[in-house]
Amino acid sequence: MVAQGMAAAHRVADIRRASQPRGGRRPVRRIPPVAVIHVRLCEPRPGAVEAAVALVTGDRTWALALRLELHEECWRATALRLI
Repeated sequence: MVAQGMAAAHRVADIRRASQPRGGRRPVRRIPPVAVIHVRLCEPRPGAVEAAVALVTGDRTWALALRLELHEECWRATALRLI
């Protein structure tokens, strides 16, 4: 789970770096915030929730899939994919 989250974060960072101008000083640019544009939820069984989320940042759109499971009165993420 952590490895999947870190891989997704590295992909986003690589894309942001690639969009920066090369050589010389980079102009100071505010990184656009991430906005949630759509959420879809389902409960495949009691104690489990799956979510599909559409996100937008700058000119990119991302899809996020997430599964949460209830364990001893605490919700835990058991799957995470950022596409």
